[in-house]
Amino acid sequence: MEMKSIILFLIIIQSIINGVNLAKAQPPIIRDWHVCRGGDFKSNTIKKNRDSALDKLMVLIKNNSSYNGFYHTQSAGKPEEQVSASFFCALNVVKGLCECCLRNVVQYIRKNCPKQQEAVAWDFYPYLQCMVRYSTGRKILSVLDDWAWGRSGEDLSVKTVLI
Repeated sequence: MEMKSIILFLIIIQSIINGVNLAKAQPPIIRDWHVCRGGDFKSNTIKKNRDSALDKLMVLIKNNSSYNGFYHTQSAGKPEEQVSASFFCALNVVKGLCECCLRNVVQYIRKNCPKQQEAVAWDFYPYLQCMVRYSTGRKILSVLDDWAWGRSGEDLSVKTVLI
């Protein structure tokens, strides 16, 4: 009878150990990446055009009734001072979250690439991904730039690649 009690006691202890997660809960992983390149703006007009293009992206997503997750705009002016800007949000993300992500990435890119001619920035949250990209003096729509993206074999998330 005593052997049965010991075995029962060990089974209960083992089930308690297996049932209790002793690991400390971690906050969700929030990753962001950015790449700036091209040197400083050659004129204050370029900075104004960059800010205008980024602001237009926010207006486009806010005022557009047909949400599709992709928006592109280009500022006016001389060709060398024009700024082309694009925004992408995964289609499985609702418009409100996408708009919030865009606002955060635009603030982030203005802070981390304050005077650079070109930049791209991503934000990754669980189930939410978005990207903002701008370039001065050239169009970026349908142009593949290796410096702006890459794929990691481990977790299939986008990472920057500098060439």
